[in-house]
Amino acid sequence: MLRVALPRSTDGTAPRATGAGGAARPGRGSGDHGRVHCFDSRTALSARVDGEALPPGVTGPVLDAHLHGCADCRLWGRRVLALREWTTRIGGTAH
Repeated sequence: MLRVALPRSTDGTAPRATGAGGAARPGRGSGDHGRVHCFDSRTALSARVDGEALPPGVTGPVLDAHLHGCADCRLWGRRVLALREWTTRIGGTAH
């Protein structure tokens, strides 16, 4: 899975807990767009970009709905895709 540092949320909330891999996970309520939290959405988006299965609890339509409503995650997704394209161009691998 592609590992990219998550940018700090623009909603001004501070991270309060640690998620998988030690990445900061904001508390519920901030970054919540629909049924999936930004942290979970970005994990799923990374899996999607890598051609991997989405994590449990996140389906394609749920991820798409979150991305539709969350500008921060859309920007994060564009950055992940740009990184993937860049590493492919230079002959590397993003894994």
